[in-house]
Amino acid sequence: MYQTLLRMPFLRLSLPCILGILVQYYTNISYLVIAFSGFGLLSIICHLILKDKYAYRHLFGIGIFCLFFSLSCLLTKQELEASSWDYPIEKCTYRLKILEDPTAKSRSFQCKVRIESTETNSGWKRINKKAIVYIPKDSLSGSLKAGDFLTSNIRLEKPRQFVSGSSFDYVTYLKNKGYACIGYVSCGDWSLTVEQNWSFPDLKIEALTCQRYLLNRLKKILPGDEEYGIAAGVLFGSKEALNDELKNAFSATGGAHVLVVSGLHVAILYALLFFPFKFLGNGRKIKRLRQILILPLMWGFAFITGLTPSVVRATTMFSFYGLSEIIGKKAFSLNTVSVSAFLMLIHSPLYLFDVGFQLSFFAVFAIITLNPLLQGLFESKNPLINYIWSLLTVSTSAQIGTAPLCIYYFHQFPLVFLLTNLFVIPLVTIILVEVLVYVTISCFWNIPDFLVTPLHFTLRIFMDGIKKIMNIPYACVTDLFIDYQGVISLYFSLFLLILLFFRKKIVYVYMLALLVLFQVIHYL
Repeated sequence: MYQTLLRMPFLRLSLPCILGILVQYYTNISYLVIAFSGFGLLSIICHLILKDKYAYRHLFGIGIFCLFFSLSCLLTKQELEASSWDYPIEKCTYRLKILEDPTAKSRSFQCKVRIESTETNSGWKRINKKAIVYIPKDSLSGSLKAGDFLTSNIRLEKPRQFVSGSSFDYVTYLKNKGYACIGYVSCGDWSLTVEQNWSFPDLKIEALTCQRYLLNRLKKILPGDEEYGIAAGVLFGSKEALNDELKNAFSATGGAHVLVVSGLHVAILYALLFFPFKFLGNGRKIKRLRQILILPLMWGFAFITGLTPSVVRATTMFSFYGLSEIIGKKAFSLNTVSVSAFLMLIHSPLYLFDVGFQLSFFAVFAIITLNPLLQGLFESKNPLINYIWSLLTVSTSAQIGTAPLCIYYFHQFPLVFLLTNLFVIPLVTIILVEVLVYVTISCFWNIPDFLVTPLHFTLRIFMDGIKKIMNIPYACVTDLFIDYQGVISLYFSLFLLILLFFRKKIVYVYMLALLVLFQVIHYL
C-alpha cells in the first residue's frame, strides 16, 4: 500500500487538501493555519540543511503535507467569507449581474446574480458577492438572460430554511454553492442597465449565449415538449422542459444521469472522436496527434453545454488522460484522476461538498479499481458479448461506487440499473450524435420535418422504454436512510474488500467483521 501511494503523488497531495478543507469548514480554527505553516516550513528547511537528506526525506513529506493543509484552510476560509452576508437588511440600491439564464417559477423568475456594488452616501461601494434574487413575472422580466445588468432597490438577507422540518438543508446548500444572501424584488423596483466599464468577455456568459442559441434551433426541430426535453437534456443538460412523470421515471430507474451532461456524455463523445483515429495505429506520434485533435473538440463541446461544473469536471479528467498519453505516461490511473480533483479543490475548496463532485469522482475511482476485477471474471470470443459484458461491469462498478452517497442524499436505490444502462447507453449515444448533427445543420439550413423522422423515432423508443422499465415491480427501493457514519463504514468496507481480493489476507476478514459489528451496535 505504501509503495502504491508513492507512485501516486497527486493522491497524496489531495489528502492534506481534503483534510484542511474539512477542518476549516467545521471548526474555523485560524491558529492551526499558522502552526501548520510554520511547522511545514521548518521541516522543509531542516531537510534541506541536513547532510544525509535521504535519511530525513520524511521531513520533506511532512513539510509539504503541512503546507498544503494550511493552503487549503486559507482557501476554504476565503470561500466561506465570500458566502457570508453582514450588510444591512433594509432596502438598498444594488447593481446586479445575472450569472445564469433565469429559471421560471410559479410567479417569479429565480435569478442567480453577482452583487457588483451598492449605493452609499459617498458613492458606489464594491461588494462582489453571489445572491439568489426572485423577480416577479412580467413582459420585461421574461426577456432577462445571463450577462444582463440590473439596478434594483431590494432588501437582501441571509438565507433561511424554506420548508419547515425538511431534511434538505437549504442554507448549507446555498453556502456551499457560494451564495451569500437571497432577496425578493417588488414590481417596479428594478431596471435594466448598461455596464459602462470595459472588461474582458465573460467566458461563462458567452458559453450560455451559445447554448441558448442552439437550444432555440433545437426547439424549431423538435417542437414537442417531451421530445425536446429529452434531446435538450441529453445534449445540453437542460431539464426545464421535462415533465414530472419523465423526471421521476429517470430517477426511479437509475437513468437520471443521462439528463445531466456529465462524465457519461463526455466519455461517449471521447469514444466517438477516438474511433476515426483508431485505425492510424498506436505509435507515439499518432497518439500525440490524436489527443491534440480530440482535446480542443472536447472543450468545444463543454463550451456549447454552457461550461456547467459537471461537464468541466469530466472534460478536465479526460484532458489529463489525453495529456498523460501525450507525454507517454499511463493515462487512466488514480493519479491522473487525483490531479483533476486536486486542481479543482485548490480552485474551489467547497467543491468537496458538491454532490455532483462527490458522485463523479467516486464513480471514476470505482471504475478504475473495481471494473478490471469484474471484467476479468468473464471473456468471450464474441465482440458483441464482450461489449455487453463491458457495459454491465462498468455500470456495476459505478453503481457500487456511488451507492452509499445515493442512499445518503436521495434515500433510494434502483434495482434495475443494469437493465437501464444496457438500454440507455446505446440509445444515448445515438441520440447524442443525431442531435449534434441536426443542430449543426439547422444553424445553416432549415431542415424539413420528414428528415427529422429518425430522431423522432429514437426519442420515442427512448421515452417508452424508460417508462416501461419504471413500471417493473420493485424497480426502485425507497425510504432508505443512513447517516454519514454509515457512508464512511460502507466505503471502508468496500476498500477492505478490494484489499482482500488483491492481498487475500485473513486480517481483512477480521476487520470487516469488526466493522459490521460496530455498525450493528451503532444502529441498535
